[in-house]
Amino acid sequence: MKPKSRSAESLSKGTYPSSSRTTTSKRDSWSSLRESRPWALASHSALHSSAAVVKRTRRSRWQQVVRFLEEHIAAHAQWEERALYPVVDRQADGGDNPFTASMRHEHVIVGRWIGELDQLAAADLANVQAFTRRADNLLGLIWAHFEEEEQVLLPVLDRSMSAEQFRKEVLDDAAHGSPHASAP
Repeated sequence: MKPKSRSAESLSKGTYPSSSRTTTSKRDSWSSLRESRPWALASHSALHSSAAVVKRTRRSRWQQVVRFLEEHIAAHAQWEERALYPVVDRQADGGDNPFTASMRHEHVIVGRWIGELDQLAAADLANVQAFTRRADNLLGLIWAHFEEEEQVLLPVLDRSMSAEQFRKEVLDDAAHGSPHASAP
């Protein structure tokens, strides 16, 4: 039996040279979202240091975290459900069982947890431990969710669509009010 070529091997593992990915531009925009993370305010040090500062400063920091999550993460999830997931489901041919069902459910959890953080940020009696725990849970879920998208969903499109098809069917949604309008 003939040994697999390097590219055939990478395709079977779901890894692609970055230049051959249909979804490279979307991956790059997600990478910049992860790296921009004013949600670093939700990091251990920022949250735990909040316990030592006055209530007003802590509340302001927590509200900044919640605002970022609402404006960027929740908006990103809405865009995915409107533009990306229908295309992935169609390309994966899941029939009555959408390929993206678990990802959509994770969006429900993300939304619920953002709501919990918002309530904790607005509460008169600060519960630093509860806010920190929920923020840590949420950040873990978001990181795992991004990894699932990059390792499971986007390879479906890389294998089944050209870059032009991807641009027309997914990215052109950016011109219609997507929070990713500035994304490539």
